[in-house]
Amino acid sequence: MSLQELVAVALQALRRNKLRSLLTLLGVIIGVATVVSVVSIISGLNSYVSNKVLNLNPDVLVFTKFGIARSRNEFILMQKRKAVTLREAHAIERECRTCAAVGAQAYHLESVHFGKKKVPDVQIQGYTANMQSMMRIDVEAGRFFSPLEEEHAAGVAVIGAEIKDQVFPQVDPIGRTIYVRGYPMRIIGVQARIGSILGQDKDTLIITPITFVQKILTASDEVSIYVRPRGGLGGIDATQDEVRTILRSLRKTPYKADDPFGVLGSEAFQSLWKSLTAGAFALMILISGISLVVGAIVIAN
Repeated sequence: MSLQELVAVALQALRRNKLRSLLTLLGVIIGVATVVSVVSIISGLNSYVSNKVLNLNPDVLVFTKFGIARSRNEFILMQKRKAVTLREAHAIERECRTCAAVGAQAYHLESVHFGKKKVPDVQIQGYTANMQSMMRIDVEAGRFFSPLEEEHAAGVAVIGAEIKDQVFPQVDPIGRTIYVRGYPMRIIGVQARIGSILGQDKDTLIITPITFVQKILTASDEVSIYVRPRGGLGGIDATQDEVRTILRSLRKTPYKADDPFGVLGSEAFQSLWKSLTAGAFALMILISGISLVVGAIVIAN
């Protein structure tokens, strides 16, 4: 039988069994569409997490009291650790030979006032002056604070887009003064709008020198230390080992004891995220594969 005759017989069979043909095509279409959709969704989520959630350059390491806790027991043990401090960040900056830059971040939650207007539960992010490049901070208007302002614990602030919308909806906020717990803070910049990420608002925040947060707003000296290697991505391992050695030495950690701090990086976060989505990806592939198998059986019949 020639190819032309085979095509003619196939078309005739399709016309005689319209419902069966429709169901077969529907099964195949659903299966293929599911596979394509799952791959697209997972790839999109991975890109979203990389670009939005992990607001961190890939060649930056973070040393903090907490690492990635994979169980309740690990989290409880992390809570018992001593806080990483700004003093340790300065020690790393002095002693680390493979570090191109060392920065720090402190966090505080407080209300912001301007006249009769009040914005509750604002994230006060205290940074060192060099953190703008490490954290991908995009200042839409104005400027970031300087090392001199950080050194003198100046009351200056880069506000988030939501703070601008609520407090200064129709005016330029640059140069105006807001109050945090009664302390005046002069606005020097406005951060570009980020939006809500995984249900967390990223625009209701104020960025200010870390010294202002620690000396004025809170008695806590806990920080997260950010380190960038001299050799870029290729120097991450060497820098991580050197900083670990410095921190363990500062804390007089015994040789066989575990690190009394956590080490995080963009790659570690992405690996954790991909491991979390791998199960969902496999399940959806299995479901779509069943649809394809059923469609193939119907075709064979």
